[in-house]
Amino acid sequence: ILGKEFSLDYGSMDILQIIALSLVVGILGGVYPAFILSGFRPAEVLKANKSAESSASVNLRSALVIVQFSVSIALFVSTAVVYGQMQYTKNMDLGFEKENLLSINNISWDAVLEKLPFLIDEFKRIPEVTSVTSARFTPGYPFENNTAIRTNDMALQDAVIVSNRRVGYDFFKTFGIELIAGRIYQIGRADERATIDIRAGNGHTAAVILNQSALRRLNLGSPEEALGKLTYISAGNPAEKLEVEYEVIGVIPDLHLESLKSNMRAEIYPLETGYARAITVRYLTEPKVIVDKIRAIWMQEFPNIPFEYEYITDAIDGQYEAEQGQATMFAAFSGLAILIACLGLYGLASFTAERRTKEIGIRKVMGASVTDIVKLLLWKFSKPVVVANLIAWPLSFYAMTQWLESFAYRIENYSIIGFCLIAGFAALFIAWGTVAGNSIRVARTNPIKALRYE
Repeated sequence: ILGKEFSLDYGSMDILQIIALSLVVGILGGVYPAFILSGFRPAEVLKANKSAESSASVNLRSALVIVQFSVSIALFVSTAVVYGQMQYTKNMDLGFEKENLLSINNISWDAVLEKLPFLIDEFKRIPEVTSVTSARFTPGYPFENNTAIRTNDMALQDAVIVSNRRVGYDFFKTFGIELIAGRIYQIGRADERATIDIRAGNGHTAAVILNQSALRRLNLGSPEEALGKLTYISAGNPAEKLEVEYEVIGVIPDLHLESLKSNMRAEIYPLETGYARAITVRYLTEPKVIVDKIRAIWMQEFPNIPFEYEYITDAIDGQYEAEQGQATMFAAFSGLAILIACLGLYGLASFTAERRTKEIGIRKVMGASVTDIVKLLLWKFSKPVVVANLIAWPLSFYAMTQWLESFAYRIENYSIIGFCLIAGFAALFIAWGTVAGNSIRVARTNPIKALRYE
């Protein structure tokens, strides 16, 4: 569940340590009752009345219930926060349409790159395919390819560092990205691509599309004002101080192409058609149908190269595998902790109800109703749960705010307060439900029988 490796060396001290742990837990669990029981005086045991019970016993039982419910509430809150954050990541607008996108990986082979335009055209001919593109990256995976860029108003040494995400034709169409201003790259316009022969003086003004963060860092004004302005991107050996001139032809919104743990970066999207790391296909049919058709084309052209694919939604969800495992773990342990706490509370309620049988009989003779008796017993067992809430809430809030710090985009901290309140009321209702049966049974007992008790 957590994606961790677990290995047990049977020839090492591992087995002895596990056995020792079991023995220590068993001994610690049995020491207290063993010494208390062995220290009882027979006369007091035979009387079996409440006066023989020490305040230490009562306090210990209450403390154990408080600890159990504190752990349960803390785990409940942790589960809710992790689940809430996972839902937030799934429902957040990433800036592009992630559904119905298939990424064909493993295309960096020379044989594949030589046929890249042909392969894209073949995929486009599939009736269920609406758009195909290529890029040097796949959304959902870390990407590091930075470059220095400046404008006419900036000196060479003042160039800013941005993420350089090279894309193929129809990238923005395939991913459903709407431009704020300008146009996308047009097939057939060779001048949009940057030449690498700038040392021979064959350079020309290429085209580039920026995101809003890059627009702000370069001080290009509004998206409409930025259109047509020139930028200069470093190329070749830094010692040569070579630059390629780019004209801004479009501006797009900031895209969440990586995990929401990462802050939004300034990014540029130059055109590149001769190299890519993935081909992305947008389709309209069942996923299996499109995979089979694409695989057939791939195996026909490259029978010796493995066909590797992935759905973009899976790639994005895979960024949060560890968090999904944590949510499952918290939920499982929360359920176990609540079950154990309820068992303890049920046992304590049964014990207390039996010890207070005569008291309850007297209260009923004096005019107390069944409702009054039930309220009395429920309030007695509500107090440890209330104290447990007061302990668990600040600890849970602190722990989960620290956990959320790893996300650049996350749910608000006041959501944790809401989860704490829900967990508190849930724990209280669970406690009431646990002891309600005993309370009602004892409250409805005939007071004459109760007074004859013991």
